[in-house]
Amino acid sequence: MTGTFSSLAITGFFGATQPTITYDANDAFLVLVPAVLASHLPPGSTTNVTNVVNAIDATNSGTLPLAFQNLFNLPPQQLPNVLTQLSGEAETGAQQGAFQITNEFLSLLVGPFENNHGGAEPANVAVRPVPILKTLKAPKAWAASAPRLSVWGAAYGGTNNTNGDPGRLGSHDLTTHASGFATGLDYRISPDTTVGFALAGGGTSWSLSQGLGGGRSDVFQAGIYGSRQFGAAYLSGALAYGSHWASTSRIVTVGGTNQLNANYDAQSLGGRLEGGYHVTSWIPFRLTPYGALQAQSFNMPAYSESAAAGVSGGGLIPTDVALSRSDAWAARGMAASVVAAASAVDVARNRRRVTIGRSTFE
Repeated sequence: MTGTFSSLAITGFFGATQPTITYDANDAFLVLVPAVLASHLPPGSTTNVTNVVNAIDATNSGTLPLAFQNLFNLPPQQLPNVLTQLSGEAETGAQQGAFQITNEFLSLLVGPFENNHGGAEPANVAVRPVPILKTLKAPKAWAASAPRLSVWGAAYGGTNNTNGDPGRLGSHDLTTHASGFATGLDYRISPDTTVGFALAGGGTSWSLSQGLGGGRSDVFQAGIYGSRQFGAAYLSGALAYGSHWASTSRIVTVGGTNQLNANYDAQSLGGRLEGGYHVTSWIPFRLTPYGALQAQSFNMPAYSESAAAGVSGGGLIPTDVALSRSDAWAARGMAASVVAAASAVDVARNRRRVTIGRSTFE
């Protein structure tokens, strides 16, 4: 035989493979080679969709699971929506929620006010009144009679909204909530130096826009901290550990409906170093500029999602999805100021204050 075929007409569906013709000196061979899903994408596909396609192509040896083989038979216009749902973007909310609740916990431990923890001061302490604007140093009578140990408790939490970039990156808006309650023990080494530890329990939750899924976690946190006053200045530091029992859920609506659920345990670590200066004036307010450095890590294990019982995608989408281990780090510096008003109750350093303003620059 001499010559070659001018073209190859393909009809039917060959899954994750593509027919091609090869030749040797005497024969022509019809060979099934791995197909390239990226060639099916429409122009202008987002970064997220392109990354998913590249991951599928990198593992395609022609024997992909049937659910993934069916992707090669979809019209190009449908692929971006399908791949967005398969990307597992909802899992990123666990990281954001962990960073948020760790940040709230660390901020509680190293706040610029001595009553930042929200706990009760020791009872039956014989002290003398001190003019509210006279001094920031502890009176000698207080220092001599105050107990070294005190127990406190405080609630903390917050909400965060992160805007996505669906047009270019392919990310979506993420909303996270975090809240908890901490209790701790302060040990006052001297009137100007305090160390302590705290335990906390709380939770996080997160959700993506467009119904792309979300999750929640129960959180246990433990932390150690210390603070030193230098007249009107202070320096504080804290270390925190967190254990997260997380669950996720998302709906994939392609060729049917699958609800993919997962459960896993993750850990977080964080540290914060903060220093500031209490500025007083003739008005009954105190301005406290401060700066802080903070670092966190979140370690999420490899885990699998499984389809909920009683739902099916008709074989078009996978009923079990494995996700690889993920380690995330976050570090930031910040400069901020806090304005506090002192109330009429002022017994030595047991002044009751209400924070009425805060500005932060990161």
